[in-house]
Amino acid sequence: RCTPHCDKCTRGTCIAPNVCKCSTDYALNATGDCAPVCKPACKNGECIAPNKCNCFPGYQENTNGDCVPKCENGCENGVCHAPNQCACKNGYKKDASGRCRPICEGGCQHGICRAPNVCECSKGYHKSNNKTCMPFCDDGCINGNCVEPNVCKCKQGYENESYNSCRPICKQHCTNGECIAPNLCACNKGYEMVNEKCLPICSSSCPNGRCVAPDTCECNKGFLKSASNVCDPVCTS
Repeated sequence: RCTPHCDKCTRGTCIAPNVCKCSTDYALNATGDCAPVCKPACKNGECIAPNKCNCFPGYQENTNGDCVPKCENGCENGVCHAPNQCACKNGYKKDASGRCRPICEGGCQHGICRAPNVCECSKGYHKSNNKTCMPFCDDGCINGNCVEPNVCKCKQGYENESYNSCRPICKQHCTNGECIAPNLCACNKGYEMVNEKCLPICSSSCPNGRCVAPDTCECNKGFLKSASNVCDPVCTS
């Protein structure tokens, strides 16, 4: 019995001279032979069997069976758009190692940028009103600025009183009073400010003597204090 001959008809039936009818899931290719069919088409790979795609080098099959680019070192926070080419997502940029790291606008000094514009302060720092990481002093910093974690630096015109407190400095000291602010002295009770000094007040004004303490008069030579706290002259004869 004479049968038709086809030069190329693998995976099909030769129904007439050089007329090949491909089997199910196969179709004639450009060379006239039957090639497997992949639905959908096999992008970035070669269809080696019906609906079986063999990915090209640099590509790998995903869960949907598609050949997608492969980045050997991964592409966290980015999209692998070509073999070993990772494009960072919005809010991320590549660091020196080529990894996509989050960006914090304005930086993240004294902290770690955990996500786009999410800055996590380091230990010893806390978020200020302008969302920057500022040093924190556990026990406060009276009349000073916390310049490092638990490091209190006194403001101008103040000096250290303790590790977390600064006291004001009065250049003229503050005898008989209290230095309440830089170069500002508040006199104790019974004293008044005279020529930048706290001097005692004597209600009697201390005639023939001088006021040495509140309502305490010291008589001049030749005078003696009486029972009424008044300096009377001393008569020797």
